[in-house]
Amino acid sequence: MEKLIIACSFLLIQNLGFACDQAPTDINRNDQNLGPSRDQDSIGYCYAFSAADLYEQWLKKNNYIPADQHISGVALGLADHAQAWDERTRQFNNLGILRNTNLRELTNNRDQRQLELDTLNEQFVNQVRQSMNNLPEYPLFTDRLAYYRTLPQDHQEKANLRTELEATLASMEQSVLENNPNLALEQQRLIQLRADIEHQWGIITGFVDFTHTDILQSDTELRVQGGKSEELLAEHWNSICYESEVSSSDIHVKNLYENYRELYSGSSATPDDLSGAIGFLNSLSHEDRNQCANFMMATTLFPGLPFQDLTSFTNWVGQGNLQGSMIQQFLNESCTRKSPPVQPEINITKITGNITFPIRDNENVLQAIDNAITSGKVASIGYNSSILFGDLSPETFGPHESVIVGKANLCGEEAYILRNTYGEEFCDYARSEFNSNESNQFQGALSLTYQCDDQGNFIIPKNLLKDGLYSATTISN
Repeated sequence: MEKLIIACSFLLIQNLGFACDQAPTDINRNDQNLGPSRDQDSIGYCYAFSAADLYEQWLKKNNYIPADQHISGVALGLADHAQAWDERTRQFNNLGILRNTNLRELTNNRDQRQLELDTLNEQFVNQVRQSMNNLPEYPLFTDRLAYYRTLPQDHQEKANLRTELEATLASMEQSVLENNPNLALEQQRLIQLRADIEHQWGIITGFVDFTHTDILQSDTELRVQGGKSEELLAEHWNSICYESEVSSSDIHVKNLYENYRELYSGSSATPDDLSGAIGFLNSLSHEDRNQCANFMMATTLFPGLPFQDLTSFTNWVGQGNLQGSMIQQFLNESCTRKSPPVQPEINITKITGNITFPIRDNENVLQAIDNAITSGKVASIGYNSSILFGDLSPETFGPHESVIVGKANLCGEEAYILRNTYGEEFCDYARSEFNSNESNQFQGALSLTYQCDDQGNFIIPKNLLKDGLYSATTISN
């Protein structure tokens, strides 16, 4: 009976979701030359990073590239989006031209009307004052005004006297206007001019709001976009670029996009502000400003370009070197063109029908992964990354790509070695969130937990991963 209680208690502990702390066994991995886990950080190029790993492993397995070189994931992503990014850039530039040109014209018109109003108002006030001097009540008004000014601020008589003076002044103004039709007409003109200026301000404000919204939209569209690893490699397999030529460091790509957006979002927000760097760029023509942006982009991300300063860049452009897609041209200049002697045979295996979680009928995808690992290769997978946090809710669907680089046995369960794209520390963070998630949909079975290896890879049971797995990209030759 005691043994039965102990056995039942052990099963209960398992079902409560306590993680197995046994080290994985029967490890079979094919990532020996891939280097440290990639870190896409805020770049958003998971599919390009996964494609780079998939392609790099195949290239090195066949001795097509040196073992110490690594494929640039960012270069693949930029090549994939070069044309679309250039088109969005043109739209973004056009908004900058529209805003800086039209807004300045609108602002100048308003300023001219304001100057006209100020001049007319001064003339009108002087004429009214001169006419008031001839009124019989004016001497008494000036005496009472002088007396008012001698009273202390808190004098009990001051408030009543102020009301009296305002009423007298209004009465005198009315008398002047009634006895002088020309002044009355001037007053109506001033009223209309003030209304016109208010209308001008409304137009300016509306134009600012409209263009700012469009610029923010273009700003969003200018960011890195997603894609699919199989389509990326099919298009760009013959243009290999190394990390030493175009770095995938987050800060470089972040600067590429942020610098460019800053030029236009900054100039749109403060078109007449000439302080600081934004002010300097606003003082430039659109063409010069755009050239500054292109130069910053080039030197930030493409260290191999043949210019070191804005002057040499201007000369380089003037010689007709910048043609077609700007980003593609920069890639061509930075990377020595390399391609393997044979084209990779890229295969995509995916589920049929709509993606609903948990996913069923994906045995074909699992089989494609197993075949790749058995043949000494790796597989890039498409899956719901929310599964790593214990969640498969439709509203938290996070489409993601990573690479399966091997298999292992985890506490008696078949497991995959998942190479993540968020650096070596991400697995420990995700596992902590997985284990602390009170609504975890996978707690309750020992097989539905995972571990992290010393390189930040996930040792994840097949039974867990398959519920979020919908595609696998492999290279068959």
